Amino acid sequence: LDELGLLTVRAKGRPLGWNVLAKWQTPAQDELTASIGIPPDSLGWPDWRDGTMRLRSSGIELTALLDQWGELDDLAGRVEVDLAVSNLLQPRLRGEIDVVALQLALLDMTPGYRFAAGQIYFDDASHGRLVGFAGMSTEGSGRLELSGTLRLPTFLTPELDLHLLLDDVPYRYADIFDVDDVDADLTWEQRGDGGRLSGFLRLNQPTAQVQLVDLTAAVAPPPSVQSELMEQTQLDLFIDIDELQTLSEISDVVLDGGIRIYGTLSKPRFQGELDIQEGHLLLLSRRFEFDR
Repeated sequence: LDELGLLTVRAKGRPLGWNVLAKWQTPAQDELTASIGIPPDSLGWPDWRDGTMRLRSSGIELTALLDQWGELDDLAGRVEVDLAVSNLLQPRLRGEIDVVALQLALLDMTPGYRFAAGQIYFDDASHGRLVGFAGMSTEGSGRLELSGTLRLPTFLTPELDLHLLLDDVPYRYADIFDVDDVDADLTWEQRGDGGRLSGFLRLNQPTAQVQLVDLTAAVAPPPSVQSELMEQTQLDLFIDIDELQTLSEISDVVLDGGIRIYGTLSKPRFQGELDIQEGHLLLLSRRFEFDR
């Protein structure tokens, strides 16, 4: 598996069925084992509906897997697995996946975010519940709560419903955008044919460094960041902006307003308005002042 580590599989066929033992060893030498048993049906073929599987790991360090997510600048934490699975065609699961000391940060964005502990709990059903995921920023400020469900109608078509609450969470993007207080109520729904990100955000007194564009300069091709996930994820977001200060060589203005974002992650569309509350703008060697 190259960067993912080493996968070994042993299979045995017997008159009463088939047994498979698979072991995944990560680059950090952590292990996840899967024991699979499949009985024969009345014709002697594998009876997947009566098949069972046991997944176990005493701990997988996530840091070793950071390179698999190009969007992340930091990933740490530990995942422990103890799951029993019945009916391999329409899986029913019992057990839990424990996540300990989870910390992550996106590229060019600060601060990161951490969750002390959380669990995905399966109660002999095809879906698991996310419980206990409460966290804060790595600066120690703000509050985050993550809940939701993970469904497995089949192993090949997992479905997600995630609900994220933010309260007084800071956010900075490079040297371009800075806000100390983000409140949000967001829902992410992921299905086999695409996803949907919806909800509400409030930005309190953000600051944006506006980059001036030279329209005569050659335009560099955009980075290759498009993906199937971005193209298939629909947006339905409303952002309430309170006292956005925009700074550039020719302007310093404060804006209020609201914006709806729709379309897809790869091709977002915007609707709404921002009103100038105060500040100044230099245009054609003249200075224009705005006040409330």
